Amino acid sequence: MKLGLPILSICLFLSLLFAGCSQVSPAAQRLTWQAGNQGLTPHVPITALAVDPHHERRLFVGAYARENLYLSLDGGETWRPLTRGLLGHPAFTLLFDPVQPAVLWVGTADGLYRGTPDGADLAWSRVAEWPLATAVFDLHADGTGNLYAAGAHPSVWMKEPGQRSGHGGESWRPLAPLPDVGAVLAVATVEGLRDGPDLLLAGTDGHGLFVSRDRGQSWQRAPEIGETFVAALWVAPWDGRFILARTRAGLFRSTDGAASWVRIAGELDGRVDALAADPATRAILLGMSTGQIYRSIDGGERWQAWGEGVGRDGMFNLLAPVPGREQAFYAGTHYGLYRSLDGARSWQPITRTLGSFRATALAQTPDGTLYLGNEDGVYRSRDQGQSWQPQAAGLPPRTVLDLAVAPHDPQVLYAATEGDGLYRSQDGGLTWAQLAWPEAILPQVVVHPREPNRLYVRLAYERVYASDDGGVTWSARWEGMQTTTEIMSLAISPHNPSVIYAGGIVELFKSVDGAQRWQPIGPELVGQSVFYLAVDARSPETVYAGATKGLYRSDDGGITWRPWGDGLADITVTALAFHPAHASRIYAGTKYRGVYASEDGGETWHPAHGGMGQVSVDSLLVSADGRWLYAATDQGFWRATLPR
Repeated sequence: MKLGLPILSICLFLSLLFAGCSQVSPAAQRLTWQAGNQGLTPHVPITALAVDPHHERRLFVGAYARENLYLSLDGGETWRPLTRGLLGHPAFTLLFDPVQPAVLWVGTADGLYRGTPDGADLAWSRVAEWPLATAVFDLHADGTGNLYAAGAHPSVWMKEPGQRSGHGGESWRPLAPLPDVGAVLAVATVEGLRDGPDLLLAGTDGHGLFVSRDRGQSWQRAPEIGETFVAALWVAPWDGRFILARTRAGLFRSTDGAASWVRIAGELDGRVDALAADPATRAILLGMSTGQIYRSIDGGERWQAWGEGVGRDGMFNLLAPVPGREQAFYAGTHYGLYRSLDGARSWQPITRTLGSFRATALAQTPDGTLYLGNEDGVYRSRDQGQSWQPQAAGLPPRTVLDLAVAPHDPQVLYAATEGDGLYRSQDGGLTWAQLAWPEAILPQVVVHPREPNRLYVRLAYERVYASDDGGVTWSARWEGMQTTTEIMSLAISPHNPSVIYAGGIVELFKSVDGAQRWQPIGPELVGQSVFYLAVDARSPETVYAGATKGLYRSDDGGITWRPWGDGLADITVTALAFHPAHASRIYAGTKYRGVYASEDGGETWHPAHGGMGQVSVDSLLVSADGRWLYAATDQGFWRATLPR
């Protein structure tokens, strides 16, 4: 239909009118972000591995990430994603079909999928019988080609070789449900026992280990293991009577085909996260939560620390021998895939190009030098975040959760780590030394603006501690808080450093005597988590709080609070940054929603994450010269040029 001129004129007028009404602020229009991760290393949690039975250099790995499946054709040198049809759901388990070796089964957080990864344009099809939106945690094949699947369902599922459903899919069926069980985490079979039938084993989500002697028609609990989480099962390929069960209560062993169980390896440091065996020597290998490998050559009676481990702590998700290659192993960890060619003594990462970047902390000195904390330690940039150099000598391989520059000396830095306490550098980050709190998780460190030896930290899942001697000794500073209080943010007033604010998971506190005593404040924020606090640099009574349901402001020292501005309601605010030369320009970092900007002193807010996307922001900084806005996010480091 052809519109007449009057109608066209009205449409044009209305379109211009509404365009004008929806026009965003100049700051939001011009704020375009660029990633700045040169010199940083991406990481991806590797949760599953499958080696092509006909091509040992053809590897598939599953990841706990949006891009959840990768393929390497050259033994791990290069990788490409294979996620069409799978995107967005972590992959927990992979299995090549022993009867149809061209078929790869993938268990994800969203269900069970089937693919034939021969072509370049691989797509995956969902198994119709498996319940929708139901996770698959483990896949197993027995010696006759039967397949078993365990997941967020009270039954183990089974597929017999050659069976297909009437509508062209794969014929999977549930076996008898396990009593009182919500999910099955692991499944294994024991075959060829001389004095009994084949067994089916099922590890569950808090209800222990179950054994079936009639192919899953009935189940009996293993009483020695008790009602605990059983996360993995391993049956020795050379002797089905020898079985290991990895549980929350420790590692259990059976030497009589699951008739009885005993706990072993209780003396080892850390939690058992993965297990495997060396096919050549029959030695058992354990991957620990500390990053260490332990080895036993006598069936688990005695253990010895084996080699260097992977060089950092973090969960082992898998250990597996490389088929056809003696002394070669793969290890899937929270930080990527590693390979060993010397019997698991030493390891090298082979997925350095996979995954995403993450930045957890930012700090800058008056001359504009930037420091960044992430999963690998501390990095420094002297070119406005365009490139980064490691500054981690003396730091453990731990995530740095917070960084602080001492106001009296920009060469003095503090790094709060995840699991190894507090570190200090006195040479601009070149070298570091531990101060305190070994093995503790420290999400934040605050330096007194006038007394350089006075420090405050908050402990994860805990409260506030202070040191008056530069971190040598510490005292608890949470009188007025409950023992159940968990503090998530701290802010010290630059006008009067005796005034400190502490945000908790459900309440807000204020101290006027240097954290000696605390008083609850802000009834308007009760029930919300306070992720960020700041005191206005120009007004000592003006305080800002980023909370679960938005951004809040107090103009009376925290006594009363109101939502600050339009545009951030019900959006979790995690960071703020103020322009040093333009008081009306303010920037807010959020959880899952990127960055917002205000040009009118916080009265209105607009999305300002062009090029960045809707990431979660841990830290925001405006550069010392006011030209750049920096963001540490769950997708790495970003920077945006600010308008003059």
